[in-house]
Amino acid sequence: MTNQDEPETLHTVAAAYVELDSEIKAAKARVKELEAKKTIMADFLQDGMIIEGAPSVVVTTSSGKATVYPMSQIWARRSPDADMQVFLSRLRQAGLGQLVSETVSTSSLSAWVREQAEEHGVKGAGSKRITDALPEYLQSVLTVTTTPTLAVRRTKN
Repeated sequence: MTNQDEPETLHTVAAAYVELDSEIKAAKARVKELEAKKTIMADFLQDGMIIEGAPSVVVTTSSGKATVYPMSQIWARRSPDADMQVFLSRLRQAGLGQLVSETVSTSSLSAWVREQAEEHGVKGAGSKRITDALPEYLQSVLTVTTTPTLAVRRTKN
């Protein structure tokens, strides 16, 4: 490459970079649009499955056979009104000191709460019943929520 080629090469790469940046912005906008559409469909499906008493729906699409079914994800985090030091102390008291550092891993804490919910037979229950199954000293410093979602399990044709 000669010095004469450099400005043209820089210009060409810069133009390609701008084009790529535009494509990425358009793709992100499209993904946002698709996610919004998926949310509307999920709400419709969840309501419809409840109304019809359908535990799942099996469909065959151009991408193969799939089962759509409702599930609930359990998440746990420090209650907003719980003092951080009290919260950390209570976690240690529960034998969860390995989760405690400068911050608490909400993913690991949520996994532990899911285990507790399963052990106490309240896995599919609401947040209140799951919280009530936890040790009493944790109940005031944790907020447990459940998030209804749909899952798709693809199968081979």
